[in-house]
Amino acid sequence: MRNQKSPWTRDVIGFLWGTVILVILICGAFEWFKYDELASRVQAQAKTVATEYAGTIARRLFNQFTELEFIGVSLLSPAPDGTIAPSPRTVRALYRFMALHPSLYAFNVQSPDGNNIIWSTQAQPKRPITLANGFTPLASHPQYLLGHPGYAARVHSYAITMRFRDIGADGKTRYFVGTPYRLDRL
Repeated sequence: MRNQKSPWTRDVIGFLWGTVILVILICGAFEWFKYDELASRVQAQAKTVATEYAGTIARRLFNQFTELEFIGVSLLSPAPDGTIAPSPRTVRALYRFMALHPSLYAFNVQSPDGNNIIWSTQAQPKRPITLANGFTPLASHPQYLLGHPGYAARVHSYAITMRFRDIGADGKTRYFVGTPYRLDRL
C-alpha cells in the first residue's frame, strides 16, 4: 500500500502560520501607531487646557492684586499721625466689594513690617495668616506679594495669601493691604 500524501504538507501549514503571524504583526503595529497618535493628541490637548487654566488663574490673581492696589492707593490713606483707619464710607465700599467676591475672606491693613494686622473687615487675630518672610514679590510687580497656599483655619478653607505693599515718598513701606484668597474659588 502506498502512503497517500495529505494536501496539508508541512510547507503549506508553515506558510499559513507565517501568514497569520504576519497579519497579527501588521495589525499590532497599526494599533500601536494609532495608540501613539492618540496619546500624542491627548497630551497636546492636556497641555493646551493646562496652559489656558494657568492663564485663567494668573489673570484672576493679577486682578486681585490690582484690586488690592486700588484699595491701598485710592481708598486708604494714612492720617497725619501715621495711623491707618478707613473712613466709614470706605468700610461700606469694602464690605460691598466682599459681598460681590465670595473668594475673599477679609481685607486687612497690615503694619509696615507685615507682621501685624492693624485693621480688618473681619474680626480675627492680630497675627496674619502668613508673616512677612512667607511672601515672594512678583518679578514684574515687586509691590505685589504672594504667599504660600495652605489650609487657613480662620478662613475654613485652603487659601493663598496676597499683599500689596504701599510705599511712601521716602521709599519706605507705609503699610500692606492683604487678603487670603480662597483656592476653591480660584
